[in-house]
Amino acid sequence: MKHLDKNKVRVGMILYTEEEWKKYKAAAEDDDGLNTYHEWIEKRNELRTIFKSRGIEIVDLEIKFSELENWLKARNLRNTSENRAHFVSWFMEKGFKRKRKWRKTDEQTG
Repeated sequence: MKHLDKNKVRVGMILYTEEEWKKYKAAAEDDDGLNTYHEWIEKRNELRTIFKSRGIEIVDLEIKFSELENWLKARNLRNTSENRAHFVSWFMEKGFKRKRKWRKTDEQTG
């Protein structure tokens, strides 16, 4: 397990299990155009490759959909891509403030 370099730019990306992705997909108020978990993983991996090629470190956030859902409800926010991005930012900041050790997952294949 590698730990993150504090001087690198990092981006958090939610990593759902297939079961959790189905919950997200059913609740999302916007359409990402991805109809299957496999399509979602492929798109996610494409984005990871782009970010990595630009020197950006990816932090996979293995969360339960209920964490996102509770965060949205507590703030009276809709389940949109913009608000999900705000959740990721909040989650990353919360984790780093607690000195949480994030996994660097460049080796992960999907």
